[in-house]
Amino acid sequence: MEHTEVKLIEKIQIKLKIFFTKDIKKKMLVFYFVINLMYLLIGSYIFVTERITDNFHYEDFSIGLKYLFILNLIVFLVIIIKKKYKKNVVHIGIIFAVVFSIISMLFAIDKNIALEGCLGRYEGIFSILYYLTIMLLSTFVKGKYKKIIVKVLLFCGAFQAIYAICQSFSFFNVKQIWHTKEYFDERANTMVSDKHVWVTGLVTHPNFLGTYMLLCLSYSLGLVIDSKKIKSIFFYSLLTALFMFGLLLSNTAGCAVGLIIVGILIFVYVIKNKLYKNLIIIITIIISTTFLATKLGKTKFVEEINKAGSEAVEIAKGNLDDNFGTKRMYVWKKTMKIIPQYLLHGVGIDNFTKAFNGKALIRKIEDRLCLYDKAHNEYLQMLVTQGIFALATYLFIYGYAVLKGTKHAFKNKEIYLVLPVIGYLVQAFFNISVIEVAPMFYIALGLCCSKEE
Repeated sequence: MEHTEVKLIEKIQIKLKIFFTKDIKKKMLVFYFVINLMYLLIGSYIFVTERITDNFHYEDFSIGLKYLFILNLIVFLVIIIKKKYKKNVVHIGIIFAVVFSIISMLFAIDKNIALEGCLGRYEGIFSILYYLTIMLLSTFVKGKYKKIIVKVLLFCGAFQAIYAICQSFSFFNVKQIWHTKEYFDERANTMVSDKHVWVTGLVTHPNFLGTYMLLCLSYSLGLVIDSKKIKSIFFYSLLTALFMFGLLLSNTAGCAVGLIIVGILIFVYVIKNKLYKNLIIIITIIISTTFLATKLGKTKFVEEINKAGSEAVEIAKGNLDDNFGTKRMYVWKKTMKIIPQYLLHGVGIDNFTKAFNGKALIRKIEDRLCLYDKAHNEYLQMLVTQGIFALATYLFIYGYAVLKGTKHAFKNKEIYLVLPVIGYLVQAFFNISVIEVAPMFYIALGLCCSKEE
């Protein structure tokens, strides 16, 4: 018995020695990403729930990204000093993105907004630089360490999904956000008020929860397809069901479109590699989860998809009704008209509220005024706030990541890395970038762009 215990202790000591001596620099970089992801999760929890302290607000959360940006620069300098830097084409794109961000800030209508971001969004130049530098660092993560970061991200996503489910079912006294929607009932010939719980998770809007869930769901779907061990398939299948349920609770049509495109790529990948059993598993999970959520009355996801499909048909016919896309069409049409005025350098980072002759875009809907602080399309937002050269640079980065990630997926049979990038880029046509979700996308971008040893 004592001999067995001694052997066990020796084995543990050897494993610990290997852990703290082998690839220590790579592990330190992974640990740094864990710190970033934990800040995003814990920070979101604090400002949403106000349980730990009521003095930490969304603005304070954004300030934390400034400090992380500085840490990102320090970590990058250490990589250069240790002579671990390797040339990467996408780094050129990142440099140009930084340059055009600075130019946009210098020519901004409101430079304070360009620095700090508009009120309630805080996506100024410091947040943009944080995104770009965290992507830069993630291009240095290689091999098996990519999957470790993805697993941590999935852990954060699982926490978000569970919190969202608790909101929807009123479990454990979690904080619920009530949303009142008023509409005209033609049958009753009167205005009707519909009050219901807004399922947001630990972010500030159901649409952003949908984006978060889409990122995590894309990862888990890819890992189910890529896995060969039964235990791994079972584990990632459970996560897939959880993230799918979270996505359904968000009722975000744009993310539904993103999921469809992700599904098409998965189908092509499965046909090429003959992974039919894994495909049947994820189809079963998606259908059964959707059926369950619909029967419980917790989602209108299918209705939103049908509505989006009908609107797409009308748009194809040339009908550009202002109310299409949950009234996004109105914003897009107005934004397109002013783009020529700010084509070169944009109106200024996060200065959309100043883009319309120095004022915000306001629309009267029934008996209330609606102010738009974003273009509700990330590409239009980038074009009008940072200019055409900035948009071209980001499109280069996105295109490079998708091409390299897809090539890597089919060559090395690792589809999971590129799926979140594709899903996010599709939903970005209908959504906005926010500081509590965007960092995960930029990490995903970097992981697709890293050079394998």
